[in-house]
Amino acid sequence: MKGIWAIPVEVQCTDSQKEFVEAEAQKIITKLGPGMEIPETHAADLHAEWQGVKRVPDDKAARWTKEEQYAELETDTADSPVILYLHGGAFILCSIETHRSMTARLAEGSNARVFVVNYRLAPQHQFPAALIDAILCYKYLIDPPPGALHAAVDPSKIVIAGDSAGVYLITFRLNNRVV
Repeated sequence: MKGIWAIPVEVQCTDSQKEFVEAEAQKIITKLGPGMEIPETHAADLHAEWQGVKRVPDDKAARWTKEEQYAELETDTADSPVILYLHGGAFILCSIETHRSMTARLAEGSNARVFVVNYRLAPQHQFPAALIDAILCYKYLIDPPPGALHAAVDPSKIVIAGDSAGVYLITFRLNNRVV
């Protein structure tokens, strides 16, 4: 495997973006039907990481800022999709770090930028925290706040991928229907 960029970022959104995401999550949750006791959960800032194939020698890249690293990654993948990856782990474990070898292979095999997020885990953060985090990350990609490393990503260029619990966040199935 070639060298891989692993560029950490903090997903920080404006209050209006957080309010939008919370409202969207509530719309999804109301489709679960009456009588569902869902705790009120608010959007939070998250840790994420841009990943992609590094074509720059490590000794040179080690001196670059994360902005310079991301600019190089973006240049190399300008025509490729952006993959939003939601890791598995039964909503209670795993992280960017536990899935890095898998997401690095995904970046290498697709020649794409991969955006991986550490969504909030249970039991410290109950449902719908992980769902809100997934929506927030998508919103972050298409409407980045000032100071984000990336420019707005065209939604038609975003591929959402994941494994296990991450796939559940993508489809959010209940009683054989997608909500």
